[in-house]
Amino acid sequence: MDIKTNVGLRIKALRDIKGMAQKDLAYGADLDRSYIASVESGQRNVSIVNIEKIATALGVSVKEFFEDVSFGEINEQRSKIMQAIKSKNTGIELALGKVLWASGLRYRKNDKTVFGKPDFTFKGLKIAVFCDSEFWHGKNWEVKKKELKSNREFWIAKIERNIQRDKEVNEKLRNDGWTVIRFWGDEITKNIDRCTNIISKTIDEAKRKNKY
Repeated sequence: MDIKTNVGLRIKALRDIKGMAQKDLAYGADLDRSYIASVESGQRNVSIVNIEKIATALGVSVKEFFEDVSFGEINEQRSKIMQAIKSKNTGIELALGKVLWASGLRYRKNDKTVFGKPDFTFKGLKIAVFCDSEFWHGKNWEVKKKELKSNREFWIAKIERNIQRDKEVNEKLRNDGWTVIRFWGDEITKNIDRCTNIISKTIDEAKRKNKY
């Protein structure tokens, strides 16, 4: 197994164990999601600078990242953990996307031509849907940031920048005539039908308004 494949497996294993989606890791490391995907699949070399960013976002040191660990053991542990966290944030986009598609709602996923690259876009109706994980997007932030025990300056700056970026995305899209819908991860996992209904009703209202 070559070094690129080993590094990719290591990143994916740690990410899964932490219960993080690729987009959450990309947010934390300030890297593009497609870059994370290509590294995890062993298709791309990764610089030591980006290894440091990824390790920090995963909550480990570079030394810990490169520790001699059996990938077989990691994969076994990952499988067990993933079975236990099927309904957590790693699957919120996938779960919502499947229900939307089954409901006959056709969307574009992470459309780069739309500001902020929404998780789901109904472009003709100018509706943008975001699925936000609680940690990276700062749910109950004033309470949660007091619970941070290590590397506080880094994490507070990172999460507060994410919060500010979400506000900037919302403002830009709304000023351009878009309807913005945001769901927390636990809203999707606990009541996905409600989330789907909100999107469906918003689409119906937009169609009536635009006389579709």
